[in-house]
Amino acid sequence: FASIYQHLSPNPYDFELFCFQRWFILKSVAAQLGLERCFYLDSDVLLFSDLSEVEKNYRQLQLTVNFEQGPYSCFINSRAVLVDFCAYMMDLFRHHSAQMAADYHSWQAAGQTGGISDMHALMHFIRDKGIKFTDTSAIVNDSTFDVVIHESNGYAMEHGRKALRWIAGRPSVLHLTLNKPIRFHTLHLQGNNKGLILEYHQLSGFWTTVIRLYNRFRG
Repeated sequence: FASIYQHLSPNPYDFELFCFQRWFILKSVAAQLGLERCFYLDSDVLLFSDLSEVEKNYRQLQLTVNFEQGPYSCFINSRAVLVDFCAYMMDLFRHHSAQMAADYHSWQAAGQTGGISDMHALMHFIRDKGIKFTDTSAIVNDSTFDVVIHESNGYAMEHGRKALRWIAGRPSVLHLTLNKPIRFHTLHLQGNNKGLILEYHQLSGFWTTVIRLYNRFRG
């Protein structure tokens, strides 16, 4: 894929390339382990729920997205979808790079942010192929998956992030329209909020120390 990739993004080249390549990696892992279904998490997402219970609400779908096109936390219920999506991305850059470049440059000329990313490709793949999907940011059984912690998305905010309330070690946030707490299966600690991972995780004190030491020496 790297040999045909064309960088059309304000993000660094290596970052954007890897965001595309992760799908090929995931496809390879699924094939090697014989997985027909899996759940994918970005590395800055914390999971607080037992997915063996939660996934029953999404089993009938081919895959899920988060906030219209985000893959931060998604159910993939068919290995064939992974195969097809990787083939779709290859086709995009082999045969449609000129159109993507024109779109990107027109966005820049209009002063718009963003660029061609794997999320862009995923959104068009779902539309073009008629993929059966849903958005996990929707509320199901008074629970949801976080979009990003620093945006309200209809929930109460506090100190620039969602106003978390912890019930039995699990996060909930007041939904402003429904006026009731909604349980969060995940928290997405995007960007500068990554430092909150050590504040919100449920690991023992020993592992917190290990992570802090690792981060200090790695830096």
